[in-house]
Amino acid sequence: MNIGIYGGSFDPPHLGHLNVVLNELNVGFLDKIVVVPCFQQTGKDLAHFYYRFTMCQRMFGDLPNVFVSKVEEILGGESITLRTIEHFKRSSEYEYANLYLIVGEDIANAIPNWKGGNELLKLVNLRVSKRSRFNSTNIRNDINGNKNHTTKSIANYMQCNYVYALLGVYL
Repeated sequence: MNIGIYGGSFDPPHLGHLNVVLNELNVGFLDKIVVVPCFQQTGKDLAHFYYRFTMCQRMFGDLPNVFVSKVEEILGGESITLRTIEHFKRSSEYEYANLYLIVGEDIANAIPNWKGGNELLKLVNLRVSKRSRFNSTNIRNDINGNKNHTTKSIANYMQCNYVYALLGVYL
C-alpha cells in the first residue's frame, strides 16, 4: 500500500494545499493521503492546533482516501517530521506500507538540513509537487476570501471563530 504523508502548518489551509492533494489523487499512485497539521513549529507563531485541524477537515475531509491526522497533537511539542514518520512506521496500520512524503519543490532539497533529515530520507520516498503562488499571510488578512486563496468555508470559519484575532487581523 502506498501512503502519502502531507504535513505542514496549514495556517490556514489554502487552494495550493488542496491542489497538491487533488493532483496526487488524480495521479492515482497513492492509495491514501494523510494530511498532518504540525503541532508547533520552531520560530513560527501559529493559530491554535484545534483551529488548523478543523480547517483541514473542512478542506480535505470529504475527499476520497484522504484522512486528516491528529498525530502531531498526540506526539506534542515541536513538530519534527522524522519523529512523525517513525510514529507512522511503528503503527500497525502503516508498518508495512510504502510511505511517501509529499513536499513542495522548494522544500525537497532542504530536507537533508532538517533535524534528522538524512535518516528521514531512508524511511520515505518523496512525492514532489510544484510550489503554489499562495501566501498564508495574505490569506489570513483576506477576511472575506475574496481573493480566491482559500475556500469560502475556510474564510467563513476564520472569520466566525476569530482564528487570527490575536494577530490583529479581524479586530
